[in-house]
Amino acid sequence: MKMFGMANGGADPAAVLDLRPLLQQGLDPRPVVLERAGRIAQGDRMVLEAPFDPAPLRALLTEMGFSSRAERVAEDHWRVTLVRDAQRRLESSAGAAASRMAAESCGRINRPNTPPDMMANARDYLIPASIPFRFFAGALAFHVAGWALLLVSSDQLPGFVGGLGPILAALHSITLGVLAMTAIGASFQMLPVATMRPVRSAPASRLTFWLFLPGLALLLYGFGSGRLLPMEVGGALTVAGLALFAWLVIDLVRHAGNLHAVAIHVWIAMTSLVVLALLGLMMIADFSFGYLPDHRLLAIIHGVVAGYGFMGMLVLGFSFILVPMLALAPAGNATNGRRSAILAALALGTAVTGLALANTTVIIIAGLVGLIAAGLHLLTMSQVLRGRMKKRLGNAFQLIRLGWVMLPTSIVVGLAAATSYADWCAPLFGFVLVFGWLLSFLTGILQRIIPFLASMHSSAGGIKPMLVSRLTPEAPLRLHLTGHSLGVVSVAAGIVSGNTPLIRLGASSGLIGAAAFAWFGVVVWRRLSLHLQSKS
Repeated sequence: MKMFGMANGGADPAAVLDLRPLLQQGLDPRPVVLERAGRIAQGDRMVLEAPFDPAPLRALLTEMGFSSRAERVAEDHWRVTLVRDAQRRLESSAGAAASRMAAESCGRINRPNTPPDMMANARDYLIPASIPFRFFAGALAFHVAGWALLLVSSDQLPGFVGGLGPILAALHSITLGVLAMTAIGASFQMLPVATMRPVRSAPASRLTFWLFLPGLALLLYGFGSGRLLPMEVGGALTVAGLALFAWLVIDLVRHAGNLHAVAIHVWIAMTSLVVLALLGLMMIADFSFGYLPDHRLLAIIHGVVAGYGFMGMLVLGFSFILVPMLALAPAGNATNGRRSAILAALALGTAVTGLALANTTVIIIAGLVGLIAAGLHLLTMSQVLRGRMKKRLGNAFQLIRLGWVMLPTSIVVGLAAATSYADWCAPLFGFVLVFGWLLSFLTGILQRIIPFLASMHSSAGGIKPMLVSRLTPEAPLRLHLTGHSLGVVSVAAGIVSGNTPLIRLGASSGLIGAAAFAWFGVVVWRRLSLHLQSKS
């Protein structure tokens, strides 16, 4: 008992950290705690003052060689006394402990009550900042373009069932321009951290961008204008970029051992990517040669595989890394993750079969299985958030939660589209799936990932890193949350009612939110650049 003295008694005042002000401001206390913990000698103590028992943080410090005891001083005041145990073999550094936390977050070490942490470990696996940030910059630009295209074609959206034109360009500006670019940039940076293995080739990562960006620009121009040559060249370049991305991601997962929940999602996503790329090329060729017996059916299957297979599985899989990391929470249950992934894959395969056979009963079965998979995933994520250490989650998690609501909603609307002849069902399904679920979730993640990675890169050359809070301008994020939420609700209501002015209002709101989000990205990059220049 001697080693657990009172915080205000025998402890060195320099080793007493009051986390309450940081948590009240919604700031991440881990960098401060890890930095201070690294200076604690064996046998010495550190005391944390917190508004609750910070169990995830205590587990992380245990990995660094600390014993801990929590004492409840008052209803909203806990005192945690930590002792660096001289009798234990300590981890080599905070980064080593964080590496284990990252592994646990992916399910490689199946201890669901242990929190993930990548704050320290991330620096060991950073790729050049220009690689992920150029993808994120592209995503921000296409985000604005997607809402703008939707605005100018608002009168065409009610009853839209496919075909060339600005709506098709708007849809792919979001799916490929925002969703895929975000997924690629996040994969190139976060998967190496999670797998503790560097990406195989930084030049190949750069080449992915320089194939994908011009290819997508040409493809969107072809879709919007109906010109075949830009569509064909753009489609070939876009698929080449996606193929290179798939090779790099598969290499990371294949050599990283059993990543449990994340790995199975990634494999299903990459399989879906192959299928949707082939279907996309077939449909582009059909515009020239007209050989497909049912172009619209293939387009529906393509959309389902792209939304729920490729992007959907990446979103669900990366949730097991990103949600615990951003909420300072324990890792999600890996067993539930594997089960929900298998159910989702079964639902996807069944849905494609039902669509191909034009069998409504099979489609309904697929939808019910998909709802079970979605429910299991959302239950797992709610359990993660209940154990979080960060109580104020901010604008980002409001968007993430909106996305979670839209996930089962999209399945229900999809079932309605398969069983109803109402003109609004099909366009509503596509809008809720893409703009409601996937775009809401991924822009919420981007709100946190962009300043997080900027903070990691701000310590280049050994200089003191910038805090995430110093990098994050809050005003544009609040505007983006308001604009996006109003845009999703208004456009959806306009599709159902056939009210073009309501769709136009929603698209305008979404465009304002997208512009604010782009400005957020510019401010973060400028603050990072000024910080690095001031230390050079």
